[in-house]
Amino acid sequence: MRVTAQEPALHTYLLTWNPKQYDWQRLPYLVHLSAQGWPVPHDWPCQHNKSISEGDRFFLLLKGPKKASVMASGSVLSPKPYPARSDSSRGKIEPRGTPLFIDVNFDALLDPDSDALLPASQLRRGALASVNWDRARSGMRLSADSAQELQALWQKHLAHVHWPGLLSAVELPEGLSPTPKHIMARSSKRRVARK
Repeated sequence: MRVTAQEPALHTYLLTWNPKQYDWQRLPYLVHLSAQGWPVPHDWPCQHNKSISEGDRFFLLLKGPKKASVMASGSVLSPKPYPARSDSSRGKIEPRGTPLFIDVNFDALLDPDSDALLPASQLRRGALASVNWDRARSGMRLSADSAQELQALWQKHLAHVHWPGLLSAVELPEGLSPTPKHIMARSSKRRVARK
């Protein structure tokens, strides 16, 4: 009997954005691209988590003066996290302890200035009650139950706010990304072109 290697299980992670720490000036443009169904590749810090891999799912949590709210979702594009790219033109060397980064593709991205986000009040029920949303850090892995519940809530929220993107309203089996295949194909081509 021949034994074949199984593909590793995909996981779900939280990434965070604090507007006080990162002025995301291109956000409105990227939100527009996401709503039109275009790939929205971006790099994002994941603290020091080295276990995130290509195909993993993520949700982006807005942090700051308001209560934590989910504002985006997507899939990881990079095979593994990598160190911050140094700016060789300025001779800048990243200090020790600098967070690792991953390449991601946003499949749904909302603008906190103009869109209703998935509020913290809905994130504290059921399996999601075990997540410490106020102290969540970028790169934090969610349990399978929490990830499944968050995916379902997110899908309902996007339908409720009439998000015009291409996310399917059906619940997907575990391990499948809701990103349409043609978007992932375009995103992969763009990744190869960037190298």
